Amino acid sequence: MESNRRRAPCPPASGVSPGSILCLFLLSLLPCALGASQKNSAELLDSLACVGSPPETAENATASLGSWEQVPCLDAASVSVFTSRKEVQAGNILLFLDIDDTVIASGGWNEVMGNSLGGVDDRYPRGSEYPGFSAVLFLLALGPHARNLKSGQLTEFVPPSKAMVVTARPNLPVFRPPNLMRHLTSILTRGARQIMGDNAPEWGVGSQNVMKPVSVLRGTYGRGENKLSFMTKVLTEGRPVNESRIDENTKVMFVGDSAERDLEVAIGLSAMVPDKVAAHLLHVVYRHNSGDPTQVHASHTVQTGEKFDEDGVLSKAAVTLQEIISGAARTVAAATRALTEKDEREKHRQTPRAFTESQPTNKKISFQEALGNTTRFGIRVGHALVDAIALVYDVYVTSDDEEGPRSCAELSASQAFEVGVLTARKIRLILDLYRHRWLHTYSTFRTREEQEAAGASVSSRMLPIFFVKCGTVKLRVAHEAPRQAPLDALLSEMTGARDRVTVRFRSVDTLHAGSELDAETVRSNMLDTLGIPVVPYVTSISAVAQAYVLGIVDLTDVLVVVRKTYEMLRAQGPLAQPARLLSLLDHFHDLEALRAMLFPGGKGALPASAPVRVRATVDYLDELGKVQKAFIKRAAYLRAVPTRTEMCIREMERNAESHYDRSLKRQRGAAGKSAPFTRSQFSAFVSAFAELVCKFDVELSSVQFAGGAEVHGLSVYLSRLVRQAVAATETTPFSSAQKKKAPPESPVSKAVAELAATNAGTEKEKKDPKNMGRGKTACTLSDDVRVTFATMYKAFCADVARDVCHLLETRLVTSGVLSDFIFLAQERGRNYQGPLRLPHLGRVVFIDEHGLDDFEVSHQKPLTDVIGSMGAKLDEAIMEQASAGFRFAKWPGLDSWNQWTQVAASLQLIVDCGLLNRGTQ
Repeated sequence: MESNRRRAPCPPASGVSPGSILCLFLLSLLPCALGASQKNSAELLDSLACVGSPPETAENATASLGSWEQVPCLDAASVSVFTSRKEVQAGNILLFLDIDDTVIASGGWNEVMGNSLGGVDDRYPRGSEYPGFSAVLFLLALGPHARNLKSGQLTEFVPPSKAMVVTARPNLPVFRPPNLMRHLTSILTRGARQIMGDNAPEWGVGSQNVMKPVSVLRGTYGRGENKLSFMTKVLTEGRPVNESRIDENTKVMFVGDSAERDLEVAIGLSAMVPDKVAAHLLHVVYRHNSGDPTQVHASHTVQTGEKFDEDGVLSKAAVTLQEIISGAARTVAAATRALTEKDEREKHRQTPRAFTESQPTNKKISFQEALGNTTRFGIRVGHALVDAIALVYDVYVTSDDEEGPRSCAELSASQAFEVGVLTARKIRLILDLYRHRWLHTYSTFRTREEQEAAGASVSSRMLPIFFVKCGTVKLRVAHEAPRQAPLDALLSEMTGARDRVTVRFRSVDTLHAGSELDAETVRSNMLDTLGIPVVPYVTSISAVAQAYVLGIVDLTDVLVVVRKTYEMLRAQGPLAQPARLLSLLDHFHDLEALRAMLFPGGKGALPASAPVRVRATVDYLDELGKVQKAFIKRAAYLRAVPTRTEMCIREMERNAESHYDRSLKRQRGAAGKSAPFTRSQFSAFVSAFAELVCKFDVELSSVQFAGGAEVHGLSVYLSRLVRQAVAATETTPFSSAQKKKAPPESPVSKAVAELAATNAGTEKEKKDPKNMGRGKTACTLSDDVRVTFATMYKAFCADVARDVCHLLETRLVTSGVLSDFIFLAQERGRNYQGPLRLPHLGRVVFIDEHGLDDFEVSHQKPLTDVIGSMGAKLDEAIMEQASAGFRFAKWPGLDSWNQWTQVAASLQLIVDCGLLNRGTQ
């Protein structure tokens, strides 16, 4: 696709007026050889092709390729982590885990004293886990493993070492409450269970770092350096820490997020102990503008939010004073170095300058500025290409003596962290260039829909994988280097920097841009040359997909994680809600990118000899994508029209009243008979169905993908529909005296009580899900109630909402899902807390899939216990600001076994009395 922006023609050689000399001079600096049009950055980055090969997509087959689009390519085996020379052993990978915005969401509680409270990610409720990511972490910790190709079960594996938490939270109860580690262990245990089922080994948090409050006072630099020092000390000593298993053969993976200094820590760790590091994972999070409900976008630059728990401790006065001193220092230093560094500035005029996290800029990032002095290449995965960028850098250290570092392994923690800061700036520039792959809006989703409707082929791509390597270290003694201004030296001492560190990037010699690679290079493992993989991801789907590219997981692992991710996402609460729109867009984009990587061209591109299992996988991913589209459209509509649900209910009630007046009442009057039910009865009957379907029609239509907590919630809501609809059939009048003497028992209450007291069949028969929902017991409703219900349901299906009846009958009754609901409710009513296998839905449901509400509630009130009632008011204000008026609705959970008994009895009425079968009651 060509851009509408065209280059101005080159100025003619003659006919130049004196007044246009300056204009002509500036125009002459432009390359006149450029074509009439040029691609935008997104198209240029996405039109990836190997050197000497045509473009990857058919739509770009006729497009001309430039140097940025033609790259050298390697096979996926060349970057396999487990086949490198590091000899990664099964079960001997130690995970270093950050907490906020990595394992649990912070909720985006920002704007507290100008800082963020624990993180910036507001796509999920505060304290909730990221859907499916605990399963990814378990697969990473397993290391090399194998599965049975037929059953898909793990056959060769070693129980992994328990993870080590490395967080910036200080060791104070307000930041690390006693139940925090228990909550994290529950999340990790759930991930192991999602991969291996009931036979999963015990896995969780084995140890945690120490972050002294004094380190907090130094801000993000102090926290980052503290993290790096702790991890290098652990790896150097090589001894177990509490329950985290460590020895001389242990390899590590650090998992963090982009809103903290985790990227800098990861790069510094790779520089100091490269032989001990297998890979890093970086969760790309951002702060979006929630003030305008019609726009979903992030700030222009990839900025990292400063955390309240450390930088917020610094007073406003101290920050202001530091800015004043810094400004004065920069002024004096500029004056003293103006002449001595003039030549140096001219020499490095073209060197890319990255913006810092503390200085936002709206400057448009150029390709040369972001990708200059790097090596961009492609990784072949089947018939698809995955972007990759290698950054090799040399370190220059200016020290006061000649005892400084001579190699990357000799760098101190502060020096290595400074290297990480400088290198991370480069990576953040590149990520900003790829923002169309991590910043997803509803407007881009609609554009994609329009392009697909027009017949265009639209594909999504994941973020590039970075490979970072420290090359050489060159030491310069202080008297050989330019002198540092007095105020600059003072500031360096205040920040703890004793040596000045700079880096220079260079390309990888083996991967020459524009040249084809020989067969031996393509097949050999290149990790020693490329460096440590740094994997940016947005959701668990992109995380496991990138791990698949690096050979850490297999295809079965990928598909299991995809399924568990969507089950956990749906288990967090109803998805058709405005607050869920951002996470829905992220998961949809990553799903589309995964489909494009695994099955480019879709089902139509599969060969005729493709196995049935492969075709079934493609069908599953296609259906999952359609369901995601439905949720996105509904969530966006509710964001634009918040009263949509109430309007739907009122419209269905008006249709019911109109049908009653137009048809039922007139027909009965012509026959000389009264209607079998009143208008108010019919209205209440219809309202019971409307309350369920108007809110959860998308969930019901895709119930085959439902998560565990969603199954619990839909069971409760469906039982509520039954009770309300049956209660609407009551026609027996009661006098006021009778009501005062003994309140009448409704038909549904009586029927439910009788069913709850029934104990038919043996214990073994009751626990067999095949025997549930088969109508073993007689209908406990009276004949009058059954007839009235049948008449109203027939009228409802025929003239009010035919689609609703079809939805309930096909998705719940005939599919057998209703039987699963009944079995689940009956077992929970017997106070059974173990896992339940639901045969029709094809999954195992655990009792704790509701989420740990107690932890989330306490985690959402971190200030109440510290500063009393004022903290409670601040908590309330923060939550209101953070959610921007939107709430993360959750599925209802029942704690009482007696309540589950009532739910089971209500659902059993549907089967015993045939309530949802038209004409069979």
